[in-house]
Amino acid sequence: MLRKVVLVMLTALLILVVPVSAQEEVMELDEVVVTASRYEESIMDTPVSIEVIDQEEIEESNARNLAELLSNAGGIHIKDNGGLIAKKDIIIRGTRGDQLLYLIDGQPYNSPQDGVVRLEDIPISIIERIEILKSSASSIYGANALGGVINIITKDAGNLKETKVDIGIGSYNTRKFNLSTVYNWDKASFLFSYDNLTTDGHRDDPKQESKLDRNNYFLKYKHNFSDVTSMNLTFR
Repeated sequence: MLRKVVLVMLTALLILVVPVSAQEEVMELDEVVVTASRYEESIMDTPVSIEVIDQEEIEESNARNLAELLSNAGGIHIKDNGGLIAKKDIIIRGTRGDQLLYLIDGQPYNSPQDGVVRLEDIPISIIERIEILKSSASSIYGANALGGVINIITKDAGNLKETKVDIGIGSYNTRKFNLSTVYNWDKASFLFSYDNLTTDGHRDDPKQESKLDRNNYFLKYKHNFSDVTSMNLTFR
């Protein structure tokens, strides 16, 4: 009997002394893209060359505009005509202009007149990620995608409830201001962003053609009807 009591006490003592640690198993999922085939698939399974610029890269880049952000991607050359207001052209493997299709949240953004896109007018603050398809996708998207596709995916409110203000100043009386606010309810979310960029330009221009005063307003509303059905309304 005494032996049983001693064994029970030793067992209890070991349980108290020896720590039991539970390790959480962390699973890393493959990156998912939609641009290559218009449906979600692993980036490793896409049959074409595609590159993703995610939120972490955007924040670390300190890019002032979309052209500067895209210049860090492989296989892309930016022809910059100088200054914040000058036109920026993207060249992907020799193709440019209306041979490249630009999308915002999957919707065509090219000008219907000449196919031109002013990359310098799209603020970085509204971008969540960018998917760059570096080969022809005409069979999926039409003739404008002969040289590739650049799909700009804007931010969602997510589960956040916050308001952020960013202010910056620079040479040539350059000033930047951004206000963003997000809010969400049980089945809906709301994101609003205001971006202002002004500069006197780097040239002493009496015609003031190098000056810039740009205002961007971005509004995104999402309503979830169920776990698999939702509606997005976007205004820019």
